[in-house]
Amino acid sequence: MKGEKVEDWADLPGQHIAIRKLGRLVRLGEVEDVTATGDMLWLRQEGIELRTLFHKAEGFSAWLNPTEAAPGTAGK
Repeated sequence: MKGEKVEDWADLPGQHIAIRKLGRLVRLGEVEDVTATGDMLWLRQEGIELRTLFHKAEGFSAWLNPTEAAPGTAGK
């Protein structure tokens, strides 16, 4: 199960989400900020992953309650 797809990104700051594109997991992380229009969001820098901007128009989708393990935590 992938979790719950979020259509309105405006309420996502502070939430831990999965970003997907074409059904594939791109990244897990905490939403740092969302644009006023709700069509772009930034995931907070975590470890070696830089702060990254994702845009709906580029085909990215946001999912709450992702079931994937965070990188480096498999089997823990």
